[in-house]
Amino acid sequence: MNKMINTLVTLFRINCCLTLNQLIYYFRRIPVIGTMLPDSAYGFGDLKLAATILIGLWQVLKNFLYKGIYLFLVLFLPLQLITEEISNSMLLIYFSNILLFLNIFIGSLGNSNLLENKPFKYICIKLMHIPAKQFALCSILTKQLKDLIGLLPFVLLFGALYDISAGYCIWLTLLIVMAHLVGEMIHLWIYQHTQLKLFEKWYVSGGIILIGCAGAYFPIVLYATSQTVFQIAIIAFNLTYHLLFLLILVGLYVLAIIYLVKFPHYKQLFSKILKTQSYQTVKETTNQARFKDVKLKDSDFNPDISKQFSHKTGYEYLNALFFARHRRMIYEPVRTRLFIIGICFIIVVVVSLIIPEVSAAVVSYLPQSLPVFVFIMYVISIGDRVCRAMFNNCDISLLRYAYYRERNVLLQNFKIRLLQIIKLNIIIAAEICVGIGVLSMICQISWAPIDMVLFMLTILCLSVFFSVHHLFLYYVFQPYTTDLAMKNPFFNIINGIVYFGCYICLQMDSTPKNFTWLVLVATILYIVVALYLVYRYAPKNFRMKS
Repeated sequence: MNKMINTLVTLFRINCCLTLNQLIYYFRRIPVIGTMLPDSAYGFGDLKLAATILIGLWQVLKNFLYKGIYLFLVLFLPLQLITEEISNSMLLIYFSNILLFLNIFIGSLGNSNLLENKPFKYICIKLMHIPAKQFALCSILTKQLKDLIGLLPFVLLFGALYDISAGYCIWLTLLIVMAHLVGEMIHLWIYQHTQLKLFEKWYVSGGIILIGCAGAYFPIVLYATSQTVFQIAIIAFNLTYHLLFLLILVGLYVLAIIYLVKFPHYKQLFSKILKTQSYQTVKETTNQARFKDVKLKDSDFNPDISKQFSHKTGYEYLNALFFARHRRMIYEPVRTRLFIIGICFIIVVVVSLIIPEVSAAVVSYLPQSLPVFVFIMYVISIGDRVCRAMFNNCDISLLRYAYYRERNVLLQNFKIRLLQIIKLNIIIAAEICVGIGVLSMICQISWAPIDMVLFMLTILCLSVFFSVHHLFLYYVFQPYTTDLAMKNPFFNIINGIVYFGCYICLQMDSTPKNFTWLVLVATILYIVVALYLVYRYAPKNFRMKS
């Protein structure tokens, strides 16, 4: 028992130390204030002791936040769609159904904490030589406690909002925690006998996610469309009270504890996982996967392409050649988006002509749906893909030369590339505008012509906004390194802020006119600020990083 406690404390201290060193590293990269922290900060004993306590508290708080956001998105928001229209008994069924399918089915079968190859595991076992069995059991115990402590308060909170008893919420949370441990046993047993990690097989993980999401939300979709009897939800609900289900799960939980505690091959298991795919290999594989979809193929090299742009010179020629040579990885995604958008509009049009209720829903919803298109335009923008293609196939080589990092060269390239990305995103936005116009005529939406024009203008502005956004982040932060890793945390932070802003827009209720002005002003301001920041910081930050 003492060994377990000592190992838990050691793992906690290592984790906090790694986090603190990372924070110090990134803080020292912040302009001006970062220089206030010297290199010797990595060795400040007293500072590290106090910071370790704070980081430990933050990790507990972070676990709460992640679980809370997760349950808010997958449980609270879907239930809000039907809360006012169903009885409390049916609401209890939905509440149970979502938690059971997402957390017991997907949560237990979709991943394995033991078989994952994480940096922390590599450091503890390979570098710090912590006994494999102690590490495994401590990791399992920590995961169980994090699941219980993180989920229980929010399940109780959301249960209280829907008048669900605290005892039932505690019961559901215990089911989830037990199922997760049973899932670890299943994954370990399968790997021990077949050498297969199920969660790494896309067809297995994809099937688990598909079945779990369908089981969780299909009853709500049924209710929203036809209001039929929901046998799937009722079966899942009844199972939580069924004595046989209880006995089977508790029995499996006890069996999982015995199996995991008595498992004799943890050393060989981790040795095999970390030897066949070391931490460094995992990093390299992850980094390469990030650029896999923007790598050139032999078929992309056409010697006749350069002749098409013989009339161009300088960086106009360079960028024209780049976009022509990368047509497959840049224009193909545009065509794919155009095809999917066209199919979606055709389906909506056909269904609207066949089912009058759908046509009525389109009439009432479409004029008010402008905030939703903020999120849609963010998702379908190809700016991020183009930036990765530019780095992997052009800038990674040219950034080694000083002339390529001069301010006038950077601004010239930024302008040429921005116009090209805007052109591509505008094509996608234009198809959406055409689809909305056709849908409006077929469904006979009675909105003022000026509102329709403003609606479409907003979509076009959004395509420009997100074109600027991705290229601006690329030039100001240039997050990629020579080994294709991401090194700048501010790139992800700002991207996350914009993503959150898009999500906030989903909750807004505004007229097309007001929303258009908001988007138009935001786009203009963002372009001005982006151009200034590129002019000011790109010469320093847009460089090759090791």
